[in-house]
Amino acid sequence: MQIPIALIKPSDNPIRSSMDETKLNELAKSIAEHGVLEPIRVRPVADAEIDECREHGLFCFEYEDYPNYGSEPCDNCQNIRWTYQYEEDADTQSEEEWEELEGEFIPNSIFEIVYGHRRFEACKRAGLKAISGEIEWMDDEEAIEQAIVENYQRDDTNPMDTARALKRRGLGPREIERRGIMSAAHASRLLALLDEPEEVQALLDHSVTIGNSLHESHAREIRKPLAERPDLKIPVLEKAQREGLTAKQTQNVAEAVMAAPTEQARDKLLEWKYSSNFHDKKRVAERKEKFGAHDSRYRDYTPSPVGYFKNLPSVKTLLDELKDLGSLLDKVERVCEIEKASPEARLFIARRLNKWAQEFEQRAEAIHGQDIRRD
Repeated sequence: MQIPIALIKPSDNPIRSSMDETKLNELAKSIAEHGVLEPIRVRPVADAEIDECREHGLFCFEYEDYPNYGSEPCDNCQNIRWTYQYEEDADTQSEEEWEELEGEFIPNSIFEIVYGHRRFEACKRAGLKAISGEIEWMDDEEAIEQAIVENYQRDDTNPMDTARALKRRGLGPREIERRGIMSAAHASRLLALLDEPEEVQALLDHSVTIGNSLHESHAREIRKPLAERPDLKIPVLEKAQREGLTAKQTQNVAEAVMAAPTEQARDKLLEWKYSSNFHDKKRVAERKEKFGAHDSRYRDYTPSPVGYFKNLPSVKTLLDELKDLGSLLDKVERVCEIEKASPEARLFIARRLNKWAQEFEQRAEAIHGQDIRRD
């Protein structure tokens, strides 16, 4: 169903708090060329405000107050006119009456986006006058739930956005799982983000917009190691973001920092590029026991490229691990084929594989780029 863009308004409480401008412009170009491949979902509302026509103003062809009085109305003018003409009638429509009109365009109302805000904004930037959409009658609670589920299934979702939406819905983790939104365990982990310091929440928010995302797991893995030093969460997470560390590597940094003998040593561990040798809590603790606060490593030593090279595994070890990875993927595929994994497990596997695929492609391009530069 094609719905006039002039009759659609964004949600007052969208799940996403921000949009990547670069990706949004790319999506607008794609939609201009190929159209909207996946419809947005909207719900009828009757108490929203519609913008004026950007070119002519509101009802410019009917009111002498407007400078363009008497001009021919464009499609946008006409859509806005329909909206105000039928707005009062829409207030009296029952759910049953709306259902009778299923599959037809409903001119008696304006529509609020349930999910699909990026596609809607991209369509406006592409200059389209209508967008493919599905109309469904639902209350505020149902709208929030559908928006959470739809956004949760996307890899680029901001964990803080999802956490705030879950809190706004007001359900406990078990009820969230019962409704099929997500597992209770994952809901609990997301809601725990709201107990983090505001600076940590802001960093998680910001990391998505700059394309080097921190995830819920990064904040979770350092929560216990840094329980006595929450002031170190920001520098550790900033290091993870800057170097693209995994959640496990970020945990190693946090544990090593806490095992360091002095503040100077902590600063050095945060400054040095991540290494399994330097950021190992056992090795840091062993040096602390041996040298105490007078370890010269943290005063005069700077890791060299040669030092990093020596600490890397052999090429043969890496190739063997890559073979093991291929074997693991075969096993995962077989488990999913015979439906041994639950739908939730298959969804998790699919999302993780998609994430890995993106990372593998980026690493492959980087390695290929190094070869080109050498040539």
